[in-house]
Amino acid sequence: MDQTDFQRRVTDAIMDREVSEATAQLSHSENLVIIELKDSDAAFTGTEARQFVAAIEQAAWRNGWEEEIEDFLQYVRDLADVVENKRPIEDVAQEWDVEIKP
Repeated sequence: MDQTDFQRRVTDAIMDREVSEATAQLSHSENLVIIELKDSDAAFTGTEARQFVAAIEQAAWRNGWEEEIEDFLQYVRDLADVVENKRPIEDVAQEWDVEIKP
């Protein structure tokens, strides 16, 4: 998977378990998924977000921490659905009980 330096930094930090918290949200235009860590962030297209999830899932499964991150990864998948116009943002917001910021 080809990644930008920003994407690689975020992916590697999560895979190496160097972070205690990661968040995901849509860009204001709803055409990118933003993954934020304490000191860095990266933007992913829908396809890139799905590749990110697959890479993290493999690392988590190999190292036995998949249950710790499965909700976060599903949320990223759901945001990728919004980016790719497969689901409306309102459905994802309701499912995850999050507020939509205009």
